[in-house]
Amino acid sequence: MTRRRVFAVLLGTSAGALVAEGVVNVSLMPYAASLGVPAAGLGLLYTAHRLVRLAAAPWAGLAADRVGRRPPLLLGFFCMSLALLVLALAGSFPTLLASRVLYGLGSACLITAGLASALDLGGETERGRTIGLYQGAIYGVYPLGSVAGGFLTDAFGYGRTFLGCSGAVLGVTLLATAAVAETGMPGPGGDRAVPGARLRDYPRLLDRRIRRYTALKMLSGFAIWGVFEATFVLFLLAQLGPETTLFGAGVGTRSVAGLMFGILLVLGFLLGSPVVGRWCDRTDQRMPLVWVSLAVTALALLVLGVAGTTETVTVAVVGLGLAVALATTPLAALVGDAARPERRAATLAAYSTLGDVANAVGSILGTALALGVGFRPTYIGTAMVVVAGSALLFPRTERRRVGDEPRS
Repeated sequence: MTRRRVFAVLLGTSAGALVAEGVVNVSLMPYAASLGVPAAGLGLLYTAHRLVRLAAAPWAGLAADRVGRRPPLLLGFFCMSLALLVLALAGSFPTLLASRVLYGLGSACLITAGLASALDLGGETERGRTIGLYQGAIYGVYPLGSVAGGFLTDAFGYGRTFLGCSGAVLGVTLLATAAVAETGMPGPGGDRAVPGARLRDYPRLLDRRIRRYTALKMLSGFAIWGVFEATFVLFLLAQLGPETTLFGAGVGTRSVAGLMFGILLVLGFLLGSPVVGRWCDRTDQRMPLVWVSLAVTALALLVLGVAGTTETVTVAVVGLGLAVALATTPLAALVGDAARPERRAATLAAYSTLGDVANAVGSILGTALALGVGFRPTYIGTAMVVVAGSALLFPRTERRRVGDEPRS
């Protein structure tokens, strides 16, 4: 099977699994509430898969380097299918929680091994393109699943919808088992001269360049996937009330919020990531795009801090979508370049895990500040953090073009 065909199968199967999660994402909270789960339990359900992913991603990365990308990738597909089946049959809080734990394990394996495979397939000349396409496939399809989820649950109910999603992901799992090829380098089981990483080796995986890329990812994620994502719906409701207008038409504020999140994901991943990835490969100028992204992030948050209309908020959200596209793919490609091939998956897992930590801190801190001192000061303060962090991380001297950093 040619490299392009292997990559196409990887894209298609990963996207199929993540579309199903988009369906669940829009329906999980009302489904759990209908089963009598209390408010405290709802919060735990919402974050359970993320907490599991934080714990499981490092192990998934280590496994992908030691035994290859294919075994953890297939395990991820299987766990996600099983999680959806448990969700469809759930009748209580413990079974709902078990479903989200299984999903967290599955997504950790799938995303970590899948990104490592994309880096492998891209080689030294097409890493930006392959990472951009893969991130577009796994993150950009969420709005499609979310939009479909509302119609499906209205038509068929929660149980049948989730059961159908489980069957679809099981079909994807079978396809992946038959068609997804191994892309990884030989690990310690194949080449004894190349030692595999261990969990205690994690601090050494992040060399000076990778530490810098990781810090930039954490700064961007703290602002966008932490503070902004956690507070945006509450901000709109507080600012606009339950009903508002969009370009002269009356519309519910929650609907506006869903539309804007969809815009952010489509611009950031489905459309933006592939375009930016190809641009990175053609120009070999990745770091300048990251600095532009952080500047756009700060500016968009400042606009949110002074926004007075739905249209102004929309402009800010579009800016954040562009910022996501300009940072996510170049940083992942730079990490792939800098990481040692035999430890690439473990390095990527460390990079992703630290990014998730920053996202979680941003969510907790952003919500506390927004409810304590107000949304506008929180957004303006976060913009100042982005500016200050960018100034600290910006290199004082450049001995070469920032896009010309050595490749593995």
